[in-house]
Amino acid sequence: MKNNKKLKASVLIVSMLILAVILIAALNLSLIAIREEKASVGASQSNQAFQAASTGVEVVMEDIIHGGHTLAKDLNNCKSSSGLIESGAYTVQLKDIMGVSFKCHVGSIDIHSIAKIKSVGTAMGQSRAIEASVSFP
Repeated sequence: MKNNKKLKASVLIVSMLILAVILIAALNLSLIAIREEKASVGASQSNQAFQAASTGVEVVMEDIIHGGHTLAKDLNNCKSSSGLIESGAYTVQLKDIMGVSFKCHVGSIDIHSIAKIKSVGTAMGQSRAIEASVSFP
């Protein structure tokens, strides 16, 4: 009878240890899944910001090439308050051949002096930037 009680106690302790190990493993798997989900959401937001920046470059390039403008101030969405080309999802800076930013709304800057376009896209708190070179035929 005494051995039977010791056996039952041993089985109970071993069972509790096995359950504790299973519980710890399950909690670790849950934490890993949560971290992976957060990383996936962050990557998705970063991708959306990149797409917005890419859109900014494409829109300005299209306006430069096919807009028929001769001056930078005539570009669509040139904001006189900031001198940047802005949309809800992106902000575009124009740069000269030396890489120096200039304001699009300033007087008589020829459209052909634009050598680079830097676009910063924003989506859900994430920002991504793209810089593209401009060449004229």
